[in-house]
Order: sequence, then structure tokens, then C-alpha cells
Amino acid sequence: VIFVAGPQFDEADELSFVKKKEPPVGIPVIRVKREVADEFLESNKKTVESLEKSFSMGLGTSFSVGRVITMESEILSKEAHTHNVVALLNGNDLENKPIIVLGAHYDHLGMGGVGSSSRVPDTTAVHYGADDNASGVAVILEIAGALAEKKTELESAVLFIAFAGEEMGLVGSKYFVENPLIDMDQIKAMINLDMVGRLGEARKISVGGTGTAMEFDQLLENQVGDDFEMAKSPEGYGPSDHAAFYSADLPVLYLSTGAHIDYHTPADEPGKINYAGMVEIGELISDITYNLASSMELTYQEAGPKQQAAARTKFKVTLGIMPDVTSNSNDGLGVEFATEGRPAQRAGIQKGDKIVSMNGLPVTNVYDYMTRLRTLEEGQTVVVEVVRNREKLVLLVQL
Repeated sequence: VIFVAGPQFDEADELSFVKKKEPPVGIPVIRVKREVADEFLESNKKTVESLEKSFSMGLGTSFSVGRVITMESEILSKEAHTHNVVALLNGNDLENKPIIVLGAHYDHLGMGGVGSSSRVPDTTAVHYGADDNASGVAVILEIAGALAEKKTELESAVLFIAFAGEEMGLVGSKYFVENPLIDMDQIKAMINLDMVGRLGEARKISVGGTGTAMEFDQLLENQVGDDFEMAKSPEGYGPSDHAAFYSADLPVLYLSTGAHIDYHTPADEPGKINYAGMVEIGELISDITYNLASSMELTYQEAGPKQQAAARTKFKVTLGIMPDVTSNSNDGLGVEFATEGRPAQRAGIQKGDKIVSMNGLPVTNVYDYMTRLRTLEEGQTVVVEVVRNREKLVLLVQL
């Protein structure tokens, strides 16, 4: 495939690709300047500019240029080195001693830009990552200090890990699991903190991996009580570093205060962190870790797939909303925010709305929502029913 850009699309004619993480399909791809492509088209008395004008008016057609083209390219690999940061509490005489792993990723998106996973890829600016995930790292540091004062009471060692490369695909945690500094059979459980800095007035926390040990539900019920509204998910696999440990047949817990409109943007700033809420979450996780590192026994059990199923995340279209995944209710899907310029926002869907049906089919939770999305096509108009301030509204979303 040879790509070329017309002047309406790229006036400067820069040889650049959008850096997306796409799987290889076995087809050589190259991009050329307009002057090179115009040579191919000369015998047809056409140019890239004239074709672009025709296509923009709906007059596109196909034809042979009658040329044989030989291409050669040099592929340059750029490597960078980074490190996980590890600390061990009660590490003396580790032989046969149970180990609790407490982790959080410390990398973020740098200056953002195309290919960085930023939700504003056209903006080059510092992506502070105060919630994602300086909040998690700060909390495990505080927990390390708190547990160090009680280390003589602990029967287990506690391994604190700040992971690198999470935003690149769990690189640091996968590396640790594949190249462990300890005997992996000694790990009793792994607790992962990712985005714990935005505890809201509803005091909702999302806890994943609750089904990976038979004892987790009772432990959480005893520890959390009425202090937080907890949205539990039994599955061990998830979009953060605990997934690497669950893939190694270990019990895991994943805690988060949920996504928000500043996620993966420069607006994830320190001034928006709920520091008092972080203290409360730190105390909760410290207590859970203390119990796990004491005499409590765990029974591992499989809870969901060990890797992400491609069909679960590949959608032909999306509405452009951030769903509320922390809710325990089954009366609709809450909208945390609607992204500016995307189909949902253009149709009038707002933060705080609750989606209850799509094309006449019920939406009771995020799983219903994903099921409905898989059936939709680009260009389709979707009838979306939402509840706003106890009033039902019907909106037409053009995809």
C-alpha cells in the first residue's frame, strides 16, 4: 500500500503516520511525497491534487497507472531503558516466607501528543498524571511507612513495587513476573493501586479481582463496611498491572476511585486531587495488607480469562462517553462525561445522564452497553433513551 496526501488533507506534505498500536497484517506500507505520486499518474494525465478534488465531490474512480514499482526501506528500532523501583519489608530470612506485593505504576504520558494514548493527541503539553498514577504511588509509599512501624507483627514480607511502562502495555509488571526477584510461589497476593486520588462525595471505590481468592469477599466486607460504596468485580484480569500477576495464577485486588474527564489529559493536575480521600484509602489498604501479611490464609481461584479477549474491546464505533463503572445498580449506565465533539455530546447526552436503552433494547449496566455497541455501524443513527433529573429523554445519536 502506497499512501499519499493531497493538499487539502496535508498542505505541507509531511511524511508522517499516526502512531497507533495496531497489529501487523503482513502488508508492506510506505508513504510518498505528492511529486513522486504525480510521476505515477502522469501517463493518466492526473495529479494527486486533481484526484483529491474529484474524490471530495464524490467522483472517485479506480484505474491502472501501468507502472511497476520497486520499494526498499530501512526499519530503525529505537530502544529505551527504564526500571521498576522495588523495596522489601521484612526481607530477612525470605526462605518459605509468604510475600504480599503492593504495586502502583509510576509512568505516565509525558508531553502527550500523537501515539501517546492522550485523549487530546493534538495537544503537546505536560500530562501531570496526578491521579494516574502519582496518587497510587504516593499511597503505597505511605503504607510502606505505616507497615514498617508494625513489621514485628507481620508473618509475611511485603514487596512494594513502583512499575514502569504500564501505559505502554503493562511492560514493567510483565517483566517482573517473567524475571522475578523472588520465588513467585511465595507470593500470597498482589494489591494494585491505580488512580485512587479522586474519591467523590458518593465515596465510590472500584475493587477488581474479588473472585480470585475465596476469602476476599469476606475480607472486604469486614474491612470496608459502610465507609465506602464499593463496586466489586470478581474478574482478575483488568487494564492495569495486577493483570500480569493474575496471569501467573495469583490472587489479586485492584483498587481505583474511577475514571474522570481529566483522564489522560494535561488537566489531571495535583490541585484536583482529594488528598483527604487518599489518606482514607491508604488506611484501608494498609489494614487489608496488614491482615493479609498476618495469619490470614488465601485460597486462589480462577475468575475470568487470563488475557484480554480482543472481541471485548474492539468496537466499530463508540458514543464518546466515559461510563460510570463504579455503580452497583442495574437500572442504567451512568455517564461520567461526554467527550466534546463526539456523537454522544453532539446529540445532547450530558454528564450525570443515565442511559437506559439503545434502539429499544435495555441498558442496565456497562456490560449491556458494550453488547449494544458491538451491533452498531458507522453512519447509523441510534435512538438512545436517558434519564436526566428523573425525566426520560429520547435522543438521536448520529455515529
